[in-house]
Amino acid sequence: MRYWGPDDVRHSAPMTFARKSDAERWLTLLEGRVIRGEWSPPSAPRITLAEYAQTWIAQRSLEPRTRELYELQLRNHIEPYLGRKTLDTITPQTIRNWRQQLLEAGRSATVAAKSYRLLRAVLNTAVKEDQLIAENPCRIPGYDKEVSPERPVGTIPQVIALSELVAPRFRALVLLAAFTGLRWGELVAVRRCDLDLDAGTVRISRKFAELRDGRRVAGPPKSAAGVRVVALPAMLIDAMKRRLSFRRWTRNWSSAAPLVPRCVATTFIDRFAGHRALCRRVFRPDSTSTIYATLATTWQRQAVPAPAS
Repeated sequence: MRYWGPDDVRHSAPMTFARKSDAERWLTLLEGRVIRGEWSPPSAPRITLAEYAQTWIAQRSLEPRTRELYELQLRNHIEPYLGRKTLDTITPQTIRNWRQQLLEAGRSATVAAKSYRLLRAVLNTAVKEDQLIAENPCRIPGYDKEVSPERPVGTIPQVIALSELVAPRFRALVLLAAFTGLRWGELVAVRRCDLDLDAGTVRISRKFAELRDGRRVAGPPKSAAGVRVVALPAMLIDAMKRRLSFRRWTRNWSSAAPLVPRCVATTFIDRFAGHRALCRRVFRPDSTSTIYATLATTWQRQAVPAPAS
């Protein structure tokens, strides 16, 4: 028996039927699979999700850090649960069970949402481009949403107090981060030639991304709008001028040299390996950090509530 599939191609049934009623019953079940999005062409290769997703990531033009994050999500949150399933056997119920398993295993709702969005993108390609499945099973409302709690923000007196307690070479880093809103990757990529202190601006044209193996790669900001000129408040301009007049700059001046300590893109990151290590080793070297104790005393005197930890 032959039938028209939803792909407008005539396909043969995988068996013969002794009676017409048997053939009609089989067609009814087939129509149900089509309606539920579970049908795939009989001639389609039965490829596993792990094989297809790995190829999908390898063939995409992605930023190194994005590629690394996708590989991590696939390896830790998708493959252990769905990797051996063939694409045509993954249904919306499979997706619901997978998400529930993630949450029960201790993954956060944010991790589940990010993994879901990656899986949906992979299966969209299987539907629209490769036509390996008829419909994407990742169509469950709300599964792609994540709600991150609002982070506490320090007051201006708190930021000033912190900048005065760190080593002098980190003062510009603290102030620039607090009063410009730059992302960490943009912040550590700022060079002396990006500053125009007469106009009171800093130009953002690149960022650094640090990979899990310690390699650092330079690239453009996250979007075209990320290439921008940011205005500096007057007090920050004075701090930048002091930083640029530091004796290391006058001894070995280079307009392409990064701004914060010597080279936040080389020496600084070589020592601290990123912003988490920076916080741990510079701002919180131990549980009884002098910086934090002094800050607490300062905030109490100012009657300014400290941000929640």
